[in-house]
Amino acid sequence: MNLSNRIKKRRLELRLSQTEAASRAGIKQQSWASLESGTTKFPRNLHGIAKALECNAEWLINGGVFIEDKAIAPSVIPVLNGVERLSPDFEEKISNPDLDNEFILSERADTKGLIAFRITDESMEPAFQKGDIVIIDTFTKPAPGEFIVASDFESAFLFRKFRELDSISPENTGYSLIPLNSDYPVVTVIDQMTKIIGTMVEQRIYRKRR
Repeated sequence: MNLSNRIKKRRLELRLSQTEAASRAGIKQQSWASLESGTTKFPRNLHGIAKALECNAEWLINGGVFIEDKAIAPSVIPVLNGVERLSPDFEEKISNPDLDNEFILSERADTKGLIAFRITDESMEPAFQKGDIVIIDTFTKPAPGEFIVASDFESAFLFRKFRELDSISPENTGYSLIPLNSDYPVVTVIDQMTKIIGTMVEQRIYRKRR
């Protein structure tokens, strides 16, 4: 029995479809099909495949004595790019991420309402650098001093520090979106036309090797 046979055998034991197994592993269904057909002989994300199948990666490669591993399979969080605009199906994309688009993996127990945001400028340096990814909870209202992602539906998304303002009127309160880099302007919102997408709950730092 080779790698592809062991992958298929274990998937069937868990009663998973190829689509379900691929989602657990964070890959596309077509990629999973290539694994089982033997087209892909040396998968790069073997650790994710092993987690999806609740087994030991060494067993997948070499066979022998089966070792079960019930570690939590990673969940999928869709990624927003800082130069995109908010689309009408935004909430649907969060609820049902499309594996054909970019996503990241997370071992959080509950990823409902989470979305990842890639920083594309220097507005939040030095704490947040271009290329970093922050995970946003769309269900959490921000407290003063927390970091948020906001959109006015016309321009690109903004990742900023949140600060409440004094009440503008009995019906309306304003807030400021503050950059950490003083070269960028503070955005003051008083007309409520800008939507707060959510509050940061995690930062992932990506740096090139020197």
